[in-house]
Amino acid sequence: MGQYSDLLLKTQAPAPSTPKTYSDLLFGGAAPADPAQPSAEADADTWLHRRGQDIMGKHDPRFKGLPALTDELVAEKSFDVTRPMALSSLLNSSDEQLRDIAKSHLGDRFISMQTDANGYTVMRYKGKDGTEKDAYLNQPGLDVNDLGRIGTAAVPYVLSSTGIGKATKGLGWGLQALAQFTGAGGQSILQDLLQAPLGSEQGVELPKASTVAVAAGAVPPLQTAMAALARKFITVPALFDETTGTLTPKGEAAAKSAGVDPAELSREAQKVFAKTYAMDPDAAQAATRATVEPFGIPTSKGQLSKDPYLLTQEEGMRRRLYGENAQDIMRAFDVEQSQAVREAALGSKPQSVTTAIAPQRRPASAPQDANPMVLGQSVRDGTNAAREAARAAENEAWDKVGPLTATKDALDTLPASLETRLGVDVIVDAETTPAAAKMAQEMDRFVSGEAPQRVANVLRSNPVQSVDLMRRRLLSMSRGAQTPSDKRAATALYDGFNDWIDDAANKNLLAGDPGAAAQLKVARGFTKEVRALFEPSVAGRASPAGRRLAAVMETADSPEGVINQLLGSTGSRGVDQGTTQALTNLKQALERFAPADIAKSTWDDVRLAYWVRQVQGRNGEMLGPTAIMNNVKAALANQQSVVRALYAPEEVRLIRQFVQAMETISFKPPNASGSGYTTASFFKDWVGKFFEAFGLKSKLAQTAVELSGLPKAHGTAAARAAVDQSVKPRPPNLVPAVTPLGAAYGKDGNAR
Repeated sequence: MGQYSDLLLKTQAPAPSTPKTYSDLLFGGAAPADPAQPSAEADADTWLHRRGQDIMGKHDPRFKGLPALTDELVAEKSFDVTRPMALSSLLNSSDEQLRDIAKSHLGDRFISMQTDANGYTVMRYKGKDGTEKDAYLNQPGLDVNDLGRIGTAAVPYVLSSTGIGKATKGLGWGLQALAQFTGAGGQSILQDLLQAPLGSEQGVELPKASTVAVAAGAVPPLQTAMAALARKFITVPALFDETTGTLTPKGEAAAKSAGVDPAELSREAQKVFAKTYAMDPDAAQAATRATVEPFGIPTSKGQLSKDPYLLTQEEGMRRRLYGENAQDIMRAFDVEQSQAVREAALGSKPQSVTTAIAPQRRPASAPQDANPMVLGQSVRDGTNAAREAARAAENEAWDKVGPLTATKDALDTLPASLETRLGVDVIVDAETTPAAAKMAQEMDRFVSGEAPQRVANVLRSNPVQSVDLMRRRLLSMSRGAQTPSDKRAATALYDGFNDWIDDAANKNLLAGDPGAAAQLKVARGFTKEVRALFEPSVAGRASPAGRRLAAVMETADSPEGVINQLLGSTGSRGVDQGTTQALTNLKQALERFAPADIAKSTWDDVRLAYWVRQVQGRNGEMLGPTAIMNNVKAALANQQSVVRALYAPEEVRLIRQFVQAMETISFKPPNASGSGYTTASFFKDWVGKFFEAFGLKSKLAQTAVELSGLPKAHGTAAARAAVDQSVKPRPPNLVPAVTPLGAAYGKDGNAR
């Protein structure tokens, strides 16, 4: 058999001929036959026809119809010759090796051999009946014998290649290629050595071994390249649509098969799921990686799989049962994972939760940004800025109100308005409610036309007649209240006076410009809006939301208290009374009155403060993954109204994904008490004592073991494998095969 293409397409080297020009090689110019070989078949005139010649073979007319040697020997039942030839084919024999074996086993029956004009070997031998016969060692053209030789020669390579592939599974393609290269080359050499007892005189055919080794070594990178191309252009596009940034129906079905709602995954998470699933179609693993990889959180094999054996092994590494190197690797991994969790929760990366809910702080993030003192002071300052802006707008509205005075009929209705606001629970007296008492006395003088009280006889009396001026005086006086009861009474009197103004204006009991009365209604409406936002009340009393907002603006004794008063208690199983309403009012007040930048930064800090309470302890340190998972899950389940008030749906989706990431890396060691690891350590020491008692733990033996590096290497390799982040792709479904190339080279090493 000729060169490598002979085995596939039966290409036979052409007879020597006049060299072709480059244009002949490209455009099919025919080469004339060599005059020295008149029986040689010339090359066809076109590339396509030459490929036909490769399959059909080139024929020498002198040997037309000559049979194949193996066919003849089988027909006459010369199994003593055909059996070693068949075994030689199984060992990937070359034509030269097969020729030697046939000659050796024919013995005295062998007469001679020659080559035809196209280079094919023709053997002359005696049949069993004594007649001389001629037969091709390998007939021109692709025939059944060729296919049989290819098939039988491929079997050992397929088996060895498959075994090497399984043994090196999980390694990189470079190491796999090296293993296949070495295995195939070594196998070819061994096969050549086994040909000698059969009668081959060719020895080790190094060119054949090299070619087989290179072909085998090329399979892993070829598989990797094909798998990568298939994933990029076929598998991933079938799972993830780049134009929409979402999973395709096929990708959604794969996610759902792992118990994951695709709607709960961010775009980045969906993309990671598709890529991971394309690498290794394990939906559960792909879903797990999709929750952690977008956040950049490393995971161990045990955390990913929740396999008790792997978790126990990893904990043993942390406790130095696998050596110091393994312990160092696991501890470094734990530190890296903790830092990654903090960065994912509070960092400045695009996929961190904090970047999503409070982007204005994160680009120039500083560690103290998540400090409750900083956040609390920011919220108080922003809220007070909104309130001051509201007061300025309110005063402007009242400034537009012209002078209006109360008629006698209007003044007669004032006591009823005040009583309605005071009710039966609010008592006004000079001792316990001095500011409220002073306001009541001032309104008495207003009704009698004597307000304000004359300070000195040298000053002329100038009684207040303007309704708005009196309102402003009462507002100023109410702010002088110091105690809660005094403030409550003063607020009730002020609100009662405002109710009276509204009632009198509606009944046309105020004297003055009709336009002023209309503006009064506008101003009163504005005042009601401001009070409803900043001082919400129920039946004349501050509501729970009103008390929380008052604490934010004034009464909280510290910035931390601002956050606690606004958001309620930490870890509550429900929503504290007034929390949701306070947050809703605060957001509306900021959007309505504060400058846009202050409104956004203040609201972002409220959102950040709530998030920080879920992931940090009271000492300001990050909680562990399990505690974070439990806190956020409880918040999402029990404080849904607060979560909806603070975060948009896409932000809640990211938070849920973060919870899933925490769930992935959270684990309880199978032997949490540590007794098993202690026992293992004692056993290890006991075994050492046992060997020492029998003299098997000498310094020389210890030194030899240490110098071998085997224990350290094992522990190090195990630890690195435990924290390895790579996902090994499954190769495409290619049958590992190395095409036998035994007939590609002659004994001289030159290609035939």
